[in-house]
Amino acid sequence: MTRMVLDVNFAREPALAEWLAGSRSRRVVLTDGFAVESYNTGQLSGLLANFEVLSDYPDQVDILFPSGRLVGLVPRAAGSLRRMLDTKMTAGFAEFTQKLKRAPHSAAVRKAIEPLILQASANTERLVEPLRRGGFVDCHVEGVLARRPQDDPPRAALLVRRC
Repeated sequence: MTRMVLDVNFAREPALAEWLAGSRSRRVVLTDGFAVESYNTGQLSGLLANFEVLSDYPDQVDILFPSGRLVGLVPRAAGSLRRMLDTKMTAGFAEFTQKLKRAPHSAAVRKAIEPLILQASANTERLVEPLRRGGFVDCHVEGVLARRPQDDPPRAALLVRRC
């Protein structure tokens, strides 16, 4: 089985449909970042476009738990991917995409989705605005200080300088 973590920029590409159509053993993995970026289009048409290809291959989509939950997992080789997948969300993905397809023709579906789109845009704007004003960020990464070979896998220690 081949898996690809999907970026929202590639979600609209015809190459994605070709790749998924090439074999039923090919799967895409959706992260919470994909969801945030998909809803952050500001318009229903943008959200629909981000899921259009995936709606044709819903049984080839796996959805990860939110990254906050994944960070708490203890790494181990056996079964790690299985523990990262949100089986309920994955199982409900086909129904979700069917509802999305009905959105242009269903006031009830639009009423449920449009506030989420506006909320995603507002949250992103709330996070970005302080950066535009030069605030909020009090440090930045200066570079990689050292690799730590004793860690498995090796991790890079970052040199951070206060601004």
